[in-house]
Amino acid sequence: MHTMHLLRPLLLLICLAGGQVVAQEFQTRVYHIPPDFPVPFFDGEIYDPFTRELPPFPTKDDSQQVLEAAGVRFPSGSSCWFDVITELLTVHNTRENLDLVDKHVGVLIKPHPRTLRWHLSIVEAPVGSILPNTDAAAQLSALRKASAQAGSGLRWLAEALVEGKGGTRVTHEAITEHAILTPPRADKKKGGHLVSVDTQHHGTRLEIEGTVSSDGKIVEADLAAQEKAIVGFCGHLEPDADFSKHLKRFAANPIFRGVRWSGMALSDPSKAQAIQASAHLLADHGLQLDVNGPATSLPALAKLAKEVPALRIVIDHLGAPGDPASLRPEWKPGILSVAKLPNVFMKVSALVEQVKCPEGQAPRDASYYLPVLDHLWESFGPDRLIYGSNWPVSDKGGSYDVVFGIVREYFGSKGSEACEKYFWKNSQGHLWKPPFPRQFIDREQP
Repeated sequence: MHTMHLLRPLLLLICLAGGQVVAQEFQTRVYHIPPDFPVPFFDGEIYDPFTRELPPFPTKDDSQQVLEAAGVRFPSGSSCWFDVITELLTVHNTRENLDLVDKHVGVLIKPHPRTLRWHLSIVEAPVGSILPNTDAAAQLSALRKASAQAGSGLRWLAEALVEGKGGTRVTHEAITEHAILTPPRADKKKGGHLVSVDTQHHGTRLEIEGTVSSDGKIVEADLAAQEKAIVGFCGHLEPDADFSKHLKRFAANPIFRGVRWSGMALSDPSKAQAIQASAHLLADHGLQLDVNGPATSLPALAKLAKEVPALRIVIDHLGAPGDPASLRPEWKPGILSVAKLPNVFMKVSALVEQVKCPEGQAPRDASYYLPVLDHLWESFGPDRLIYGSNWPVSDKGGSYDVVFGIVREYFGSKGSEACEKYFWKNSQGHLWKPPFPRQFIDREQP
């Protein structure tokens, strides 16, 4: 929701007795405010359309009387009108009185549930086509233009648009069911042939809840765009006084599997009590903690893992070892300290980003990374190492095929069982649970 100010200076001369002339400068400001104005404006109670009956549709415009009751003066030549269709309040008045309108309209807008609109586009694009830290709207427009050109490699997979009031969850679903027949196979017992039908659902399900903070500026979005590949995610939730309240709300989402904290926060003594209490709450909800920080934070992480043994902790990005050719001296002993604890896992990700090299030119040979990979394998073993790509940040070191090829070569050399554990089995049942099982139906065909 935005407040718009349209300024139209107008000079009005008021002639007083005795021939004295006093000039007053008038301006016009337009405000975008809730459609139930002016009924609940200054009635001493915050209006909530989800707990009270909606006000009757106004038969006349009382906006000026409402503002006057709030202390706004309307001298001769000023005016006020409210359009319930466009939700625009237009006030023509002096600057001093308009400043009072600003104040009172701001009071109304902040606590009122806003109408929020969300647009999701899922685009398949070549590496480098989508730039991080770039305005999304401008980039989306550029991608649309580029997709019209032959050979662009761009493909629009899905579009979704949802709208709802702040603080409420809305859902948009566009899913198509496909029945895929497998090649017929002979039925040796009954004769004839059997055909397996694999029922698959393709499309997009967008579920979102948006809220506006007390300052009226920050929009928090609780978003889950579910393709079949999205089976779990970790969010960011500060371990502060509101942690318990927010965690309870987020934990109700079955694909919400935990939170990620900064390793630097674990080393801050002033946050130790709040972190330990929040970590126990995560364990009570069966959720996990991801930690991303420097190697110097590993001893603090080991301490937390001992204090909360029921909490599954995942270290992101190798624990920041540095370039494999010149490892940070604190990394190896730090890894040994955390690996002794059975509730600590390691995400083998951001491998090529550790290399000191020109962008995109990290070594492709897995042997270059052995100082890191061998130490992790010897410390954690085959059951507590988890695959991660860190894409698209990984493009700084090398393309995705390089990132994947390095770990596929290394863990493939450990045998098929170790390879399966690393790529998916070690994360199943903790970070994610398969919620979308395929349905198979056997049908006899003559």
